[in-house]
Amino acid sequence: MGNALRGRSVVRSGVAEQAVVSRQADEISGSGDEEPPGLAIVGQLPPKARFPTGRTSVAFRRRFFPGVKAEDWNDWHWQLRHRIRSAEELRRIFTLSAHERGAVEWSHSSIPLSITPYYASLMSRSDSLESLRR
Repeated sequence: MGNALRGRSVVRSGVAEQAVVSRQADEISGSGDEEPPGLAIVGQLPPKARFPTGRTSVAFRRRFFPGVKAEDWNDWHWQLRHRIRSAEELRRIFTLSAHERGAVEWSHSSIPLSITPYYASLMSRSDSLESLRR
């Protein structure tokens, strides 16, 4: 008989907890008739975010991509269109180690990846042991 009474108190406790949770949900969501917030914050953002470009990247752009404006350089669409995809492009920019040259020759002058010009500008042109080149 004692177990039956304990079971009823657990049920009452569960009902009470549900009521509290339901009340809290109503307080958070409001009356339910309110319109959710819109995208008003979007109008407050600048049309195009500008990020500073480091001196090394600017020098790289001028040397290997002369005539490219900073606006284009900072456009991710431009970056994807001008990826480094061939062994020839790789050799034009980087001094390849014997190991790197062997890997490129083994892959028949194609590389199984592409490198955006900006990412290439962050890499050492001559140090094949640099972490970005590995």
